[in-house]
Formats: sequence, structure tokens, C-alpha cells
Amino acid sequence: MGVNLANDGKGPVPFFYHSADGSANGHITVAKNLQHLLKYLKPKRLLMVTDRGCFSAEHAIRMVRVHHFDRKLTLSEILSLPPRRRGLRKPTLKFSYRYHPELASKDAQYDGFYVIGTSLSEKTHSTDEVFIAFKEQHHIETAHHQWKAPIRPRPLFLKKVTRIESLVFVQFLALMAFYLLQRLYRLSKGKTCRTTGEPLLRGFAFSAIAVRYKKDTVRVTPLPLKPAQADVLERLKFPFISEQIRSYVTRPKSSAEHDKGRGI
Repeated sequence: MGVNLANDGKGPVPFFYHSADGSANGHITVAKNLQHLLKYLKPKRLLMVTDRGCFSAEHAIRMVRVHHFDRKLTLSEILSLPPRRRGLRKPTLKFSYRYHPELASKDAQYDGFYVIGTSLSEKTHSTDEVFIAFKEQHHIETAHHQWKAPIRPRPLFLKKVTRIESLVFVQFLALMAFYLLQRLYRLSKGKTCRTTGEPLLRGFAFSAIAVRYKKDTVRVTPLPLKPAQADVLERLKFPFISEQIRSYVTRPKSSAEHDKGRGI
């Protein structure tokens, strides 16, 4: 499954995803994902950034030939290798290399310089724009990790395609809510804010509520929030816990009339 995220100075926001059979990470899969995206969305301008894993089979074969992986191990060499764990096969190819001091010294003059290759035209995308888009790629990788890492259910619950699609959809909604929360907070703090959604949610891991059970009623009283918690809710314009309790919990009639007589 592939997820598309719109990224700018305030961080990524997931807006589209596509699930596919099998496991693929090549340019053909990216092209299919792009076709699905353009089928439902019509962006005025689109700049796609992928990682080094999206290469073709021809590129992989060329790398094998250049780096001398193509020498096959003999039977005696294979038998001399240490035993592999269950489910793992022994390697059949050997990696070999040669050191060329003249080439190493020539290459040393470019230490600290990195080349970013692109097929984009200078007429449509400036060098700074391409460089910034590439350097912000780690935001996309982090979103992928947060989306796929929690999916660890037993196969019993994923025996149907519809269940798999439903699980992926719920995960996508959660990821979108996570990054929208992060984005709203950054917009409220200013351009220099780089707070992520994780500390925002972690700050509300403990919110105390006092519950008193009486004969016919239950009294629920939220305890005061910490200053940091109150600041987050005010910036996001979210209701406080006490306001939520008032909207969901019905007060006893006798208690309401008593408070009315006291002017509450």
C-alpha cells in the first residue's frame, strides 16, 4: 500500500492512499499510484519525491554487474558457510572489489558534496525548490513508519480482503487526524514551531477525573488541567474536559433545581 502526503513548511498531511496486491516498491507501482491520484484529484502543480528503493529491475541488474556480485560460489564454498536460520537460504553469489588509490584520491576532492539527480526542467522547478523537497523527504518516511508499524493483528482477523481494506482505511484516518492536529498547533504557534503530534498526545496521557457514586446518581468532576494541557487546548480551540462532560452527562433534576436557586 502506498500513501501520498502533501508536504510544506508545516509538515506532511496525508490525503490519498492506494492498496495493491503483493509487495512492490518500483517505479511502475509509483506510476500506477499516480494514475489513481490524478483520477480523483486535479492538483494545479505536483512534485513527487521518492526514495532510492524505487528503482527498476534493469537498474538492479546493472548494479549487480558493476559491483561484481555475479561470481557464483562453488559447492565447497557454500558448504563452508555458517548455518542459516530457519527459512533463510545460503547465498550463491560473492561480492568482490578492488581498491584503486588513484581513483580514491581523485574522488577525495568531492568529499562533502552530494549530487541530487532529477528529470525536472529548470524552467518549471528551481534548484532550491528541488533541494528543499528532497531534504524534507524524511517527513514522508516518518509518516510511513507511523502508519504501517502499528498493524500487527493476527491473521485470523485479516482473512478477508474487505477486512484488510477496512483496517487500512481506519489507519489512514488516524494518520490524517494525527498530522492535522500537528499542523493546527504549528499554525497557532508560528513559523518557528517544530512540535510534532507525539508530545501533544503524550501530554494528555494522564487527565484526572474524580467520580463519586451515590445512591441514585454519579458525580463526575474533572480535576484542573496542567498549564501545558490547557495551553494546547486553547491553541487548538478544542473544548475542555469539563465542557465535554457538561454536554454528554445529564445532571439530576433535583441538583439542577438546587443550583438554579443558588444562581448557578
